[in-house]
Amino acid sequence: LGGNIDANGNITVSSGVVSGRVTHPAGTTYTGPTPAGGNITGTPSLPLFPLLPAVKTFSIPSGTADITNNKTVNPGETWKNVTLSGSKTLKFSDTGSYYFNSFTLTSANTLEFNFNNHPGTIKIYVLGNMLLDKISTSIINGGGANKIFVETNGNTAAVAFKISNGNSNSSSRWTGTVWAPYAGIDIGSGTGNTEITGALWSGTQVNIQTGINIIYAPYNDCTPPNANAGIDKPASFSQTTLLTGTSTTASVSYSWEALNGGNIVSPANAASISVSTAGTYVLTVSSSAACFKKDTVIVTSKVNNLIGSELLSLYQNYDPNNPSSPFYLIQGDSVVIEIIVNEGRYNDALTLLQTPAYGLTRIRNNGG
Repeated sequence: LGGNIDANGNITVSSGVVSGRVTHPAGTTYTGPTPAGGNITGTPSLPLFPLLPAVKTFSIPSGTADITNNKTVNPGETWKNVTLSGSKTLKFSDTGSYYFNSFTLTSANTLEFNFNNHPGTIKIYVLGNMLLDKISTSIINGGGANKIFVETNGNTAAVAFKISNGNSNSSSRWTGTVWAPYAGIDIGSGTGNTEITGALWSGTQVNIQTGINIIYAPYNDCTPPNANAGIDKPASFSQTTLLTGTSTTASVSYSWEALNGGNIVSPANAASISVSTAGTYVLTVSSSAACFKKDTVIVTSKVNNLIGSELLSLYQNYDPNNPSSPFYLIQGDSVVIEIIVNEGRYNDALTLLQTPAYGLTRIRNNGG
């Protein structure tokens, strides 16, 4: 394992090497090889769960036909049960939505997704389970894995979507995103291999067994939301620094990530956060599981300007209407500063700084 492990419960690694750190909450345990980055009991850095799709409501009319052999289906059509015994091909003829009662496939069958060089997506809605056994999928005439979406609403068994490993000469292959809101997803039973290009979303459990290779390509049919993390700013020297993300897109969620020494001291899943150190802070604005936009703001410890980071922080953060402001060196409309000049230039500097352009008042000589 080449990176870090962050979990909200117990962690068990049976053997091998953990190159990063392991982080889990108090009251939970880590069992396994000593992690190079340390075994840390604390708050793990967990991503936000995606905003999963709403469940599709539909029905299968009585008298609807079954599919038991090679078949080409068209957008908008409703079918009963797909039962293929092996070496059969079910073709989806174009972009659009398709409706089925259930899939029960045995041995090696093929699903072909034909985008017909049209924009849009292919959506497959299954009222029951989708059990594919050894399966192969193909995409022709445009499209891609991120334009295929399957929802299987089976709720009478532990598993609503299942793929078995292919044999040693031919791996099972699945392309697209699967959403199983009421039951689990099981990939890779048996010996052999399975290739997945897409994403697996379940309301209960995703079980990944042996011989599985997954390329993450989640369903994406969206216009990314607007995201603005704000302008770069210096760290506040007397309080935490407030960062506020904004979006002009309605009904979005926010999450922040700290990089390069950054530290978030307030909940990270809010539009505004408080940070305690300089660093890079990445805002993610999401409108759905695969529809998001990122923006970055940098909090610096040094600035390259004439007034320095302390006065710049004062300018950006001081609230004159808040009497409890942490800038306790302020007196009325002035702030106390220390000025050090080169030897022999004291009188020249003093004369200059008392001109109206600078406005230095209430001078205190430290006796040096």
